[in-house]
Amino acid sequence: YAKVIQAGEEEKYNDGYSEYIVQKLKVEIIDSRLKGEQFDIIYYLEDGLNTRLPLYDKFKVGDKLYVYGIYENGNLTVDAASYYDKTPWIVAIVSIYAILIALIGGKKGLKALIGLVITVILIFNILVPAILNGYNSILITVLICSLVILITFLIISGFKRKTWVAIIGTVAGVVMAGLIGGIFGHAMRLTGINEHARMISVAIPEERSMID
Repeated sequence: YAKVIQAGEEEKYNDGYSEYIVQKLKVEIIDSRLKGEQFDIIYYLEDGLNTRLPLYDKFKVGDKLYVYGIYENGNLTVDAASYYDKTPWIVAIVSIYAILIALIGGKKGLKALIGLVITVILIFNILVPAILNGYNSILITVLICSLVILITFLIISGFKRKTWVAIIGTVAGVVMAGLIGGIFGHAMRLTGINEHARMISVAIPEERSMID
């Protein structure tokens, strides 16, 4: 994670294989074990086919971004920009959304927000780690969705007979969707990654890592 302290103009750059349009930057690391160190890096504005990358605007001094580094002889060198830090805008959007739900929905809106927060916690603390650790993605997703349905419905509607009926019906729908998805996903040999992304992942050196 770094901050731009010098930003150059667009220029052509040849890496020995292809010619690109790039922006050269000087950045200062602000959040990692390399904090305070400065590096000259390259930000690609164009791919190797001379196609302008969509929505890739040039960086300005003061912008914050994530950067990549590469290990060489035990030393880590930062050499390329990854993407613009969108955290402040994400926080702003979430805050506006939460305020509007509370104002429009009142007590029910606040309950819905609590359910949403619990959902996010379950996704990032259980679902994503479980999938990354190799657990069956469809099975763990069905289980988490069922747990979210149970908790959210009870928070919003209370411990009523109609609530339990709604929970059972919704969970049954999720289970059926999971079964159908699993059966047809296996039959169609879906992997969740397209060919282009697979080739990129193969081409990236093992020693390259993101500095955050």
